[in-house]
Amino acid sequence: RGARKNVGNKDDGTYQRFEQKFVNAVWQGDTSDGPWLPDPSNTKEIKKTYLISYIDDASRFIPHAQFYWDTQLPSLLDCLRKALLKRGKPVRTYCDNAWIYHSTTLRLLYAQLDIKPSFSEKKRPPGRGKVERHIRTVQEGFMKIAEHAGIKTIDELNQFFFAWVSGKYHKTEHSELNKLSPLERWLMDKDRIERVSPAEVRRGLMLRCQRRVNRKTATVRIDNLQYQVSIALAGEKVDIRYHFNDTSEIEIWQRGRMLEVAKPAVVGTDIDFKRRPKHVKETRKKGETFPAFKSYRLALSGSREPENSLPIPEALLTEAEFIGLFEEVLK
Repeated sequence: RGARKNVGNKDDGTYQRFEQKFVNAVWQGDTSDGPWLPDPSNTKEIKKTYLISYIDDASRFIPHAQFYWDTQLPSLLDCLRKALLKRGKPVRTYCDNAWIYHSTTLRLLYAQLDIKPSFSEKKRPPGRGKVERHIRTVQEGFMKIAEHAGIKTIDELNQFFFAWVSGKYHKTEHSELNKLSPLERWLMDKDRIERVSPAEVRRGLMLRCQRRVNRKTATVRIDNLQYQVSIALAGEKVDIRYHFNDTSEIEIWQRGRMLEVAKPAVVGTDIDFKRRPKHVKETRKKGETFPAFKSYRLALSGSREPENSLPIPEALLTEAEFIGLFEEVLK
């Protein structure tokens, strides 16, 4: 009867194609499932890998893509770090609404490097068509071969994938690039690429959290590791900054200022009793006479001073005497 399915409502409008003028104007990012490999923690089991990838909108060039065991934030940060160091920084990124693309760490990195994050509308994936097509190309051109290439580890998988990207994907003519390959299109704008230093990337990708320093041991715990900080910070709330793949040190911040770099705490075999807090024993005797209190008593009982006036003792007041008089005056 001529009926068709998937006929949309024409009143909703139509999609429009777009392409950036220059490389590094927009990077599109996405993740996808990868091949199954032997689990490194249990060789009798198999475990799924995941591809995290960024693709340049103008050239379809891949700044970096890599297989990981998960799609958690540290894996995404590692992929983005390598892309930035290899290919410079983009003006804008364009991703879906997965939680890892909305993390605080990414927002801080983008603010530091002046990169604008943008996201597709929910339930509207056609806007990310280039990265979706790139993933399909990887699945059809690479994964079908990788599954039967005798790969046993994720390092072997990535080594094969990097070789395939540089030797096959980047050098193949693209139908949307006027018979240019992604590498040829990328090199046309190589003078426009803005590089970033490793120090800038490292600083921007540091994870951040708040901790209260242990009052007794002056340590803080980060990911099941204890770090020793200064005794002066014991009991204080501090801001922690640390790199996601480096546990050798953390930075201690407070009120926007870095105070120190803390190293992992070393648990010794002996205790240094000289560092033990000193307990101050109360040496004051019960019933001890305070000169100020005695003068105050005599002044009131003898009415030798005008009303509402306080005696002026000849000696200096102790803290306890002052507090007692202060409470008496304020009732």
